[in-house]
Amino acid sequence: AVNVHGFVLENQHTYQHGTNGKPGKLTRDYTRLVIDDAEEEHRYRIGDISTESRNFQRSLPLGGVQVTRDLTWASSREYTPQGNQRFSLSSPAEVDIYLDGRLHRSVRLQAGEHELAELDALGGTSVKLRIKDDLGKITTQEFSRFTDSRLLSPEFSRYSISVGFPSHREADQLKYDTKRPVASAYYQQGVTENLTAGVDVQRDGKAHQLGGDIIWATEIGNVTAGVSHSQSRNGKKGQAARVQISRRPDNRGEGDKQRPIQWDIAAERFTPDYQNLNPQDDGTTTTTSTQ
Repeated sequence: AVNVHGFVLENQHTYQHGTNGKPGKLTRDYTRLVIDDAEEEHRYRIGDISTESRNFQRSLPLGGVQVTRDLTWASSREYTPQGNQRFSLSSPAEVDIYLDGRLHRSVRLQAGEHELAELDALGGTSVKLRIKDDLGKITTQEFSRFTDSRLLSPEFSRYSISVGFPSHREADQLKYDTKRPVASAYYQQGVTENLTAGVDVQRDGKAHQLGGDIIWATEIGNVTAGVSHSQSRNGKKGQAARVQISRRPDNRGEGDKQRPIQWDIAAERFTPDYQNLNPQDDGTTTTTSTQ
């Protein structure tokens, strides 16, 4: 790779040593120009690229252009939801903060509105405040924070757009099918603190995939669901759907007293004519999906 004022040329070749008196071979794996716009948090790739695997989409190697905004930046901004919540005190009080059942810290707060963020109380999925005012009255307030590292804050989105020609290796050389252009894209948006939704599309002119997916953090567990519609090059249409519920408790208890259970439940359904987009498909092949 060569970096010249932020323009990065990435180039990789592989050399295979010859055997039985045959000469060695030098083959090109990829060549691309990468340009980062740090201010707008975009990455541009020109040359040999690959699309993202999203929902039911498969990654496709292309020779083309790609624009991506997908949270890979060394920024001080928080892209994932912080689950911040507010509470009010009618008088000064001593407040004990419990995260996932454990005492985290004790602070004295004045009357007025306060946020969990200012108390450093965002490290757990459940928060309990034990409030004791100057008259000795004790009250409690509880908050639940269900989160997932893949969630986006409502003000943020991630997306990628790729356009190009399918590439494949033939006789140890990269070849491009210039008669079959492919467009691939996805877009995800934070809807609420607990819900992120997205759409995706891949198309090569005759075949396509259209889909949507959600990530939803709930008290039961984190739900991931997706649907997809496909039309193959021979005109057959199909649908696919999946849903998965995952539970990853953060509270590990004290010592060996508690051992929280982590679990996943998943289900998928494919109709017989559902097809992933394959630019090399001539319309005569079929795909079988089994779980």
